[in-house]
Amino acid sequence: MNMPVMNGLETFQQLKRLNPTVKVILCTGYASNYSVSNLLRDGLQGVLEKPFTAEQLLETVAKYIPS
Repeated sequence: MNMPVMNGLETFQQLKRLNPTVKVILCTGYASNYSVSNLLRDGLQGVLEKPFTAEQLLETVAKYIPS
């Protein structure tokens, strides 16, 4: 959620403006329950908490963004 230039919420909003059907998984080591619940309500696919393994990343992508 904390990044230089644009935070996670702003990044998500910009992505949705560019492509309303974009699928996004938030990878974070810091996010309040309030901000995550708002993002989920607004179309965020899922959340992956840092630190995570490559296997957890693959499982999360398969769960939230099936091919």
